[in-house]
Amino acid sequence: MPEIRQATVAEVDGLTRVERDVYVGHAYSSTVLRQFLDIAGPLVIVAVEDGEVIGHTIALPAVSEGEAWLVALAVRGDWRKRGIGRSLSRLVLSRAVDHGYRTIHLTVEPDNQIAIGLYESLGFTTEGKVPDYFGKDEPRLVMRWSAKRSEQLLHAFA
Repeated sequence: MPEIRQATVAEVDGLTRVERDVYVGHAYSSTVLRQFLDIAGPLVIVAVEDGEVIGHTIALPAVSEGEAWLVALAVRGDWRKRGIGRSLSRLVLSRAVDHGYRTIHLTVEPDNQIAIGLYESLGFTTEGKVPDYFGKDEPRLVMRWSAKRSEQLLHAFA
């Protein structure tokens, strides 16, 4: 199993490669990823195997107190279906709670049943569907996770 831990500045290029592999046209640039490390360093989590970033997740603070957004969960295609996304998600949720975030939001493609299943298994619920979230014909489901509602899950993260 890869090492799951907080990302470092030296890993920005690796984060960028995974972003491009997974998100293609919606990938964050290396500049943005570097700034995410400054904004929310402990909430930028990587999966590393043999010194190479193979996955990551990023949560960022929201304007509303106690809330954050999971803005990325990406695992390289050749490393999927090995529990890495779940491990990344558990650590970022645990860290978010440690930093005072009680509610986490995210968006996901409505057709991405694998991701939706993962999020639901972690305690996320669907709040609604936004038809043109990223522009024309780019719908997203908006999901929400509550630490209070998911306390049993948090104990399993430890």
